[in-house]
Amino acid sequence: MRNLNAFLCLILFLFVSCDMIEQEDSVLENNATEEEVPPAPPSLPEPKPEPEPEPKPEPKPEPKPKPEASKPQIPTFSKELLAAVKNWNNVSKAVFPLKSVKVMQDLTFKAYSSNGQLMGSAPVPSGKEVVAVSLRGRNLTVSPSIGSRMTASIDIDQTDFKQGVAYLFELRKVERERYQQQLENKTVAKNNSNTPKIIPNPPKTNGTAAKKPEKQVDNSLFMDLPIPGDYGHGKFCICGDCRKKRLAQTGSLK
Repeated sequence: MRNLNAFLCLILFLFVSCDMIEQEDSVLENNATEEEVPPAPPSLPEPKPEPEPEPKPEPKPEPKPKPEASKPQIPTFSKELLAAVKNWNNVSKAVFPLKSVKVMQDLTFKAYSSNGQLMGSAPVPSGKEVVAVSLRGRNLTVSPSIGSRMTASIDIDQTDFKQGVAYLFELRKVERERYQQQLENKTVAKNNSNTPKIIPNPPKTNGTAAKKPEKQVDNSLFMDLPIPGDYGHGKFCICGDCRKKRLAQTGSLK
């Protein structure tokens, strides 16, 4: 009986020992497996998309400087003008008929027949603009319109006739200077061109010297110019702005 109990205890001891060995082997295997598999690296955060750059504002165009307004240029009675009109004793016939002449006193236009009989009359108040027809001494003959048979006589100083003549005189000078500058520019451009110059053969003279053609000089200082008019600087202003406005109004300088 004692031997049987001892045998059973031995068997129980062996069973417990085997179970403990299996558990230790399982733990060792688990540890080995854990050591063999490296831990997963930590996940990095996804990069945030970079914000799109804001569009640069387009540079604003610099405002163009405003051109300076021209100053009024009112013609004066220069020495050159007084010499041309012989101190108002010999005004060129090219001046007449001159429009837009203002009278400073009341007038009465009258029309006469060939027999000298009065055919009609018409009053004109002071400040009215008329047409200057002729000048004899200090008496200026005026008419209500070009071609009218009605006329009146008025002292030259009771009108702005002299200022009108000075306007035409100075404006003609400006136009001549501009035309002369254009000719000089054309000459310079022609001389600078590479086109060969053709020299014409001299004309046959049969032993006599050829006469040079006479130069035709335009002695008029007053023809083909726009009539006076107020375009911002007064009736007789000849500044660049007023000349351009007259040109736009009339379509030509005539």
